[in-house]
Amino acid sequence: MDVQGYKIIVARLRSGEVKAAEAICPHEEARLAEGTIRGDAVYCPLHHYLFDLHTGRNLYPFPIHPTWKLEEVGDLSLAIFLCREKAGWIWVTLMD
Repeated sequence: MDVQGYKIIVARLRSGEVKAAEAICPHEEARLAEGTIRGDAVYCPLHHYLFDLHTGRNLYPFPIHPTWKLEEVGDLSLAIFLCREKAGWIWVTLMD
């Protein structure tokens, strides 16, 4: 969804918690809405990045891929937005 110029995905985790994050992968701008939720992370369908929806931290290439891959792609992270659910509505707080 587009909100005030931000492309956002909203996901409900297995715990029932709702999370909101930027919807574009910071690696090569793939659409994360085309990815899947895996545990507490969103999976990028283009190059298999996996972003923690609590912290935005890139979980790929840890620990399976070699160190050179981390050096090649750098420390990619996803913007996470404050999110809460109230009376059946999901409220997302956008911050610059």
